[in-house]
Amino acid sequence: MAVAGGANIDAVKILSLAGHIRAHIPRPVRTLTGFSQPDATVLELTPLGRSMLKRFPSV
Repeated sequence: MAVAGGANIDAVKILSLAGHIRAHIPRPVRTLTGFSQPDATVLELTPLGRSMLKRFPSV
């Protein structure tokens, strides 16, 4: 799954650091006007992530 946008990519980083997902998050690319963040790719939901989904189902 591709994820775009700064806030969404920050959420992917947090979930990845917590061990809930495996993801590829490229480094920001420097441009003439600042930085651009390429899309992140979520590779898989880990067993821990699946367990959290069961504990906290969506409303």
